[in-house]
Amino acid sequence: MSNKKYKTAMLLMGIIALLSISSCVSIALRSIGVFSYEARLVNLSHHEKEVLMIPMHHIGTHEFYADVAHKIDSLQRLGYVGYVESVSIRDLDSIDADQYYRKSRKLMGVNTTKYYDTLTRKVMGKFTYRGRHNLRMQPSYAKLKVDTANMVFADTQMHLIIRDWEQKHGKIELEDCDWETALTDDYECKHLGSQNRSIFMRDYVQSMRNDYVVHLIDSLPHDKILLVYGSAHLSGFEKLLQEKK
Repeated sequence: MSNKKYKTAMLLMGIIALLSISSCVSIALRSIGVFSYEARLVNLSHHEKEVLMIPMHHIGTHEFYADVAHKIDSLQRLGYVGYVESVSIRDLDSIDADQYYRKSRKLMGVNTTKYYDTLTRKVMGKFTYRGRHNLRMQPSYAKLKVDTANMVFADTQMHLIIRDWEQKHGKIELEDCDWETALTDDYECKHLGSQNRSIFMRDYVQSMRNDYVVHLIDSLPHDKILLVYGSAHLSGFEKLLQEKK
């Protein structure tokens, strides 16, 4: 494992650990840019391709997402194609997909379908935010003005991630609690432990998906690419693209 991969995995695990302490929720959210009002543009241009990235987070301020929408709309008018993050399952029916989402939740130990509840102000169904910012979940790509007819799903679908995990680490057995707890409800069931979660974050949430994005940048014909992707992936993209130069 590279030093950068280790640092990224430890950062993500550290954020989850901070969130587990109510007094540290604001610190954890601030550390990943959740309170920002403006979106950044990062230049990742690769060979002859112009590649820009807007580092995203699943929870943020209304002002931040308004700025994201403005930047996306402006860049698309200049010919950029949106490459978007989405591990949603698109190739299976809803019954089969449900099982894989439950398995990913058991690995992560938190609700990954609802990052923020504006009524209870709970983050990932577990940690209450008590700060002054008016937060919301990331809007749909359509509301962020992404050209959904021409965008590229630059991500590995969740069922493929889970299948690979099970081939290497063994089958994930769901228990009664996992089946009885709706995917939108707070998750209080027994998960697979912090060690498995750390490996999953490092090798799958980060490495597998980063590799796939860079493969698409290399292989698809678009010369102007706008990555709309989680900020935690930025250092991984930079490293992989640099290695290919």
